[in-house]
Amino acid sequence: MKKLLVREKLSFQLIVAIAISLFVSMGAFFVLERNLTIYSMNNEGNVEYFFSYMTFSITFIVPIIIFIITFLLLIRKKVRYIKYISEQVNKVTNYISLYLIINLCRMA
Repeated sequence: MKKLLVREKLSFQLIVAIAISLFVSMGAFFVLERNLTIYSMNNEGNVEYFFSYMTFSITFIVPIIIFIITFLLLIRKKVRYIKYISEQVNKVTNYISLYLIINLCRMA
């Protein structure tokens, strides 16, 4: 009997892809938060409200977009493989149904 390693399971690979995407987006969040906080202050060290809202928006939207892009890039090959398997299964079922129809017509 063939052993199936945990590393080769699709669920494990998807969890790893989520973890990597999460770490990349968290890194982007911390870099953006640190750099944009500096730019949202005026010369006296007070936070300007307009820049504060803009900083808040950018700090949370950009990491979400980075998470989605990173996750999609990591699972792209697996999605293509699953689509390929699905197409092949559909071809096999079409051939089987065609074979059954031909045999039924011969028997009649």
